Amino acid sequence: MMKDNFMTIGAEAVYELKVSRSKFITHAFPVIDAESAVKNLESLRKELYDARHHPFAYRLLDENSFRFNDDGESSGSSGKPILDAIDKHGLRNTLIVVTRYVGGVKLGVGGLKRAYFKAADTCLSRERKFRKYLLRRI
Repeated sequence: MMKDNFMTIGAEAVYELKVSRSKFITHAFPVIDAESAVKNLESLRKELYDARHHPFAYRLLDENSFRFNDDGESSGSSGKPILDAIDKHGLRNTLIVVTRYVGGVKLGVGGLKRAYFKAADTCLSRERKFRKYLLRRI
Protein backbone atom coordinates (compact mmCIF):
# COMPACT_ATOMS: atom_id res chain seq x y z
CA MET A 1 0.00 0.00 0.00
CA MET A 2 1.33 3.42 -0.96
CA LYS A 3 1.71 6.06 1.74
CA ASP A 4 0.54 9.66 1.35
CA ASN A 5 4.07 11.03 1.90
CA PHE A 6 7.68 10.10 1.26
CA MET A 7 11.23 11.33 1.85
CA THR A 8 13.52 12.42 -0.97
CA ILE A 9 16.44 14.75 -1.64
CA GLY A 10 15.81 18.30 -2.78
CA ALA A 11 18.50 18.79 -5.40
CA GLU A 12 21.41 17.12 -7.15
CA ALA A 13 24.27 16.30 -4.79
CA VAL A 14 27.88 15.31 -5.54
CA TYR A 15 30.45 13.58 -3.36
CA GLU A 16 33.92 12.20 -4.15
CA LEU A 17 35.66 9.32 -2.37
CA LYS A 18 39.13 7.92 -3.00
CA VAL A 19 39.90 4.29 -2.14
CA SER A 20 43.23 2.66 -3.07
CA ARG A 21 43.86 5.07 -5.96
CA SER A 22 40.36 4.55 -7.40
CA LYS A 23 38.11 7.61 -7.48
CA PHE A 24 34.37 7.19 -6.81
CA ILE A 25 32.25 10.21 -7.78
CA THR A 26 28.70 10.00 -6.46
CA HIS A 27 25.85 11.93 -8.04
CA ALA A 28 22.46 11.84 -6.32
CA PHE A 29 19.39 13.10 -8.18
CA PRO A 30 15.76 13.60 -7.22
CA VAL A 31 13.65 11.95 -9.96
CA ILE A 32 9.94 11.59 -10.65
CA ASP A 33 9.88 8.41 -12.73
CA ALA A 34 12.06 5.82 -14.47
CA GLU A 35 12.29 7.97 -17.59
CA SER A 36 13.82 10.90 -15.69
CA ALA A 37 16.23 8.52 -13.94
CA VAL A 38 17.43 7.13 -17.28
CA LYS A 39 17.74 10.65 -18.71
CA ASN A 40 19.95 11.77 -15.79
CA LEU A 41 22.04 8.59 -16.08
CA GLU A 42 22.62 9.03 -19.81
CA SER A 43 23.52 12.70 -19.36
CA LEU A 44 26.07 11.83 -16.66
CA ARG A 45 27.59 9.05 -18.80
CA LYS A 46 28.11 11.58 -21.62
CA GLU A 47 29.63 14.12 -19.25
CA LEU A 48 32.00 11.60 -17.61
CA TYR A 49 32.61 9.58 -20.79
CA ASP A 50 36.18 8.69 -19.86
CA ALA A 51 35.21 6.72 -16.73
CA ARG A 52 35.15 2.94 -16.88
CA HIS A 53 32.07 2.25 -14.74
CA HIS A 54 28.80 4.05 -13.92
CA PRO A 55 26.85 1.71 -11.59
CA PHE A 56 23.54 3.09 -10.42
CA ALA A 57 20.40 2.46 -8.44
CA TYR A 58 17.08 4.17 -8.06
CA ARG A 59 13.94 3.61 -6.04
CA LEU A 60 10.71 5.30 -7.04
CA LEU A 61 7.59 6.11 -5.06
CA ASP A 62 6.23 2.56 -5.13
CA GLU A 63 8.63 0.47 -3.02
CA ASN A 64 8.51 -2.28 -5.68
CA SER A 65 9.61 0.13 -8.41
CA PHE A 66 13.40 0.12 -8.36
CA ARG A 67 16.37 -0.79 -10.49
CA PHE A 68 20.10 -1.25 -9.99
CA ASN A 69 22.94 -2.12 -12.33
CA ASP A 70 26.63 -2.97 -11.81
CA ASP A 71 27.67 -1.53 -15.21
CA GLY A 72 30.54 -3.93 -15.80
CA GLU A 73 31.72 -4.26 -12.21
CA SER A 74 31.70 -7.73 -10.59
CA SER A 75 28.16 -9.01 -10.14
CA GLY A 76 26.55 -7.72 -6.94
CA SER A 77 29.48 -5.45 -6.10
CA SER A 78 28.04 -2.03 -6.87
CA GLY A 79 24.40 -1.58 -7.90
CA LYS A 80 22.91 -3.41 -4.90
CA PRO A 81 25.10 -1.61 -2.32
CA ILE A 82 24.02 1.70 -3.86
CA LEU A 83 20.36 0.67 -3.55
CA ASP A 84 21.05 -0.39 0.05
CA ALA A 85 22.28 3.15 0.80
CA ILE A 86 19.08 4.65 -0.66
CA ASP A 87 17.02 2.26 1.47
CA LYS A 88 19.07 2.99 4.60
CA HIS A 89 17.99 6.63 4.32
CA GLY A 90 14.38 5.67 3.55
CA LEU A 91 14.32 7.64 0.31
CA ARG A 92 12.02 7.42 -2.69
CA ASN A 93 12.21 9.05 -6.13
CA THR A 94 15.98 9.08 -5.80
CA LEU A 95 18.69 8.07 -8.29
CA ILE A 96 22.32 7.52 -7.34
CA VAL A 97 25.10 7.05 -9.88
CA VAL A 98 28.60 6.30 -8.60
CA THR A 99 31.16 6.81 -11.34
CA ARG A 100 34.42 4.95 -10.83
CA TYR A 101 37.80 5.90 -12.23
CA VAL A 102 39.96 2.81 -11.72
CA GLY A 103 43.29 3.46 -10.00
CA GLY A 104 45.08 0.23 -10.87
CA VAL A 105 44.63 -1.51 -7.52
CA LYS A 106 42.20 -4.43 -7.43
CA LEU A 107 39.69 -3.96 -4.61
CA GLY A 108 37.96 -7.34 -4.83
CA VAL A 109 34.20 -7.80 -4.56
CA GLY A 110 34.11 -7.05 -0.82
CA GLY A 111 36.20 -3.91 -1.24
CA LEU A 112 34.01 -2.72 -4.09
CA LYS A 113 30.83 -3.33 -2.07
CA ARG A 114 32.20 -1.30 0.84
CA ALA A 115 33.44 1.51 -1.39
CA TYR A 116 30.23 1.86 -3.41
CA PHE A 117 28.05 1.74 -0.30
CA LYS A 118 30.24 4.28 1.52
CA ALA A 119 30.28 6.65 -1.48
CA ALA A 120 26.47 6.57 -1.82
CA ASP A 121 25.77 6.60 1.93
CA THR A 122 28.10 9.52 2.66
CA CYS A 123 26.65 11.54 -0.21
CA LEU A 124 23.13 11.00 1.12
CA SER A 125 24.19 11.67 4.72
CA ARG A 126 25.38 15.13 3.71
CA GLU A 127 22.31 15.98 1.65
CA ARG A 128 19.21 17.64 3.06
CA LYS A 129 16.10 15.47 2.86
CA PHE A 130 12.53 16.61 2.32
CA ARG A 131 9.16 15.08 3.08
CA LYS A 132 6.80 15.34 0.13
CA TYR A 133 3.07 14.81 0.36
CA LEU A 134 0.86 13.26 -2.27
CA LEU A 135 -2.23 15.32 -2.94
CA ARG A 136 -5.31 14.42 -4.90
CA ARG A 137 -7.09 17.06 -6.97
CA ILE A 138 -10.85 16.97 -6.41
